[in-house]
Amino acid sequence: MKFNATQLLNILENLYGNFSYKSDFEDKVDSAFEYNFTRNQLMVLKNIFDCMESWNKEVNGTGENITTRDGIELLSLCSENFSSLEPATRPFVLLWWQQMLWGIVFGLMIVIALIGNAISVWVVLAHRGMRTVTNYFILNLSSADFTMTLFNTTFNFVFMLDSHWPFGRTYCLINNFVANLTVSSSVFTIMAMSLERYVVTLHPLLPRMTKKTAIFAIVMVWLSSALLSLPTLLYSTTVSYTYQDGTFRTLCLLIWPDGPTGNSDSDYIYNIAFFILTYVLPIGSMAVAYISMSRVLWRQSVDGVTNQIQPEAVKSKRRVVRMLTAIVVIFGVCWLPYHIYFLYTYHDKELVKAKFVQHLYLAIYWLAMANAMFNPLIYFWTNQRFRRNVEIILCRCCDKHSIPQSPLPPRRQLEPRREVMRLNNLIPNNGYMLAVKRNSSA
Repeated sequence: MKFNATQLLNILENLYGNFSYKSDFEDKVDSAFEYNFTRNQLMVLKNIFDCMESWNKEVNGTGENITTRDGIELLSLCSENFSSLEPATRPFVLLWWQQMLWGIVFGLMIVIALIGNAISVWVVLAHRGMRTVTNYFILNLSSADFTMTLFNTTFNFVFMLDSHWPFGRTYCLINNFVANLTVSSSVFTIMAMSLERYVVTLHPLLPRMTKKTAIFAIVMVWLSSALLSLPTLLYSTTVSYTYQDGTFRTLCLLIWPDGPTGNSDSDYIYNIAFFILTYVLPIGSMAVAYISMSRVLWRQSVDGVTNQIQPEAVKSKRRVVRMLTAIVVIFGVCWLPYHIYFLYTYHDKELVKAKFVQHLYLAIYWLAMANAMFNPLIYFWTNQRFRRNVEIILCRCCDKHSIPQSPLPPRRQLEPRREVMRLNNLIPNNGYMLAVKRNSSA
């Protein structure tokens, strides 16, 4: 038996126009789905089609096409036993030992991400010497990663373990909005850092970005991310089912005007646009920028004049470029499978019915969310001052008396000696050298 959308709509119209149990059927639909029936007919029709097909094979013992009258009778049966719209048991419920293993994997990732990003935020806010333009962007990136881990990853993992959303419709809106908001803000922040480093490296004579400009850029990052994430606030909702075995299940998903996630052209177009704006264009543009910066910085290693005048500046720029390159590469690796999964399942809907799909999705989702865990590790690995401050925190936890009061002298105290040394290198060796007083402030 094959129904198209037009035939099913005609059946619904005949049912509503000719049968006295219209209100009963409407009440059951409303109580089970908890959203406007007329606005989301495609999702309701899909479930009704499954129900009618199963009843036709079971009652009539045939899979052939049926008349409108027979279709209405089958629809009557489905309305009287609404639980038959879904299988008898809940799909995608993992065994207890599988839930335990995934719980350990996700739990470690969540703990490391929360602690690492919290430390990153503290290092920048609590140390005046760390409040540079680049570190302001790192602060914003860490805040976005912390927010995503705390308000999205944790709740989504609970949902995926049991295929049930127990947190209500309001938090469903918040959860989906926070997911897209933080992902967008993270990649836009990385782009802003890359642009600032690109200008400093390739155009050193241009005015550098000030802290006020950086703060303004951060505000624009969040506003543009919120605008891009607006559809999640408009179309997120919860859908509830009652099964034949008495179990109850609620889903948190997007219901677009032309259907639910996975069956909606609007959702597919939005996913493509989101993929291009938050992955393809940023990764491509940053790759070009870092290649250009690397060619300039590493070419200066053979420039004798540059080595005499600005050795520390060049090394500092190289360290920043290494850090940003690592951030971009890890971001690209973590998020690519996630985007591909949603684009692919729109064309191959059989994949989401496979027995292994929940393990596949959990692995893909873990990799995407683990990006928030990797970023603080990259800061620690590539930034010496950041690493020193983190070591101070760890040492204080172990032994408060073993910590030096000033592990890193302020940058301004190092500048006089460096400047004098640079001038000494430029003066010809003719018997007159610029003396450095031992009792200087350096």
